[in-house]
Amino acid sequence: MIELLRKLLEPEDQAFDENEVAEIVQTDIQSITIDELIFLTVAESDIATITITEAIFKDPIGANTEPIWVLAGYFPTSPADPKREGRLDYSLEVY
Repeated sequence: MIELLRKLLEPEDQAFDENEVAEIVQTDIQSITIDELIFLTVAESDIATITITEAIFKDPIGANTEPIWVLAGYFPTSPADPKREGRLDYSLEVY
């Protein structure tokens, strides 16, 4: 029984040629010279004049007018827009 199993597991001997190989590995030895050129670029100066103006609106939504508080990120579309971003804490009144 053991001999039968051994014959099943062991492959038969096959003849091979001495010049026959699965892969041919070749080595290539070379010298490489790397040159690097670095060019320094000079920054050009740029002079610009900026004018800033400020327009302050006192009570832009009207006298004695309460803003409409919104509970989300909101940026007013104009100075007369009554909606403002509210902060949800104890000071905010919810109707």
